[in-house]
Amino acid sequence: DTGDSASVYVSIWVLMPNLVALGAPALLVGGEEESGTLSWLRTLPVSWQKVADSKFLVAIGAVAIAWLASSLCLVLVMAGLVSQTTGYADSMLSTNSVCFIVLFSLLLLLCGFITAYLFRSPVAGLIAVVPLIVVASNLSTDVGRWILTGDFRYKGEILAASLADYV
Repeated sequence: DTGDSASVYVSIWVLMPNLVALGAPALLVGGEEESGTLSWLRTLPVSWQKVADSKFLVAIGAVAIAWLASSLCLVLVMAGLVSQTTGYADSMLSTNSVCFIVLFSLLLLLCGFITAYLFRSPVAGLIAVVPLIVVASNLSTDVGRWILTGDFRYKGEILAASLADYV
């Protein structure tokens, strides 16, 4: 069924850039710590903040390229499936959903850098990013809901938020 194919392609479109956002910090920080080049970088006459900022900009660039490449592939594949998309594919491709997914990628990248610098190991950083991204994602969603709608979680109650709540 081509409607199911559209859902698979949309899922892959979301997955690929988020895998880059998940792996880039581990490679850029943890991999250098294991190979010893991170300590060498600290001896250079450049502030450590500039080194960290450069790594973050490289990672943002990699995620942006992954989003562009993934989106181009999705557009090419979906050209033949447009008339037969499912509700899932249509809702994921709405403007609100795309903005939410891209912001999640940036949040994932930021959490990845936090854990990579804390643990200095690619594996430990990747393992630690999972609980951190859950907390950060829920917190940012709650704060966003509170800022835009005045509604928030109360005493652990999970409110069924729709994307319409953020418009």
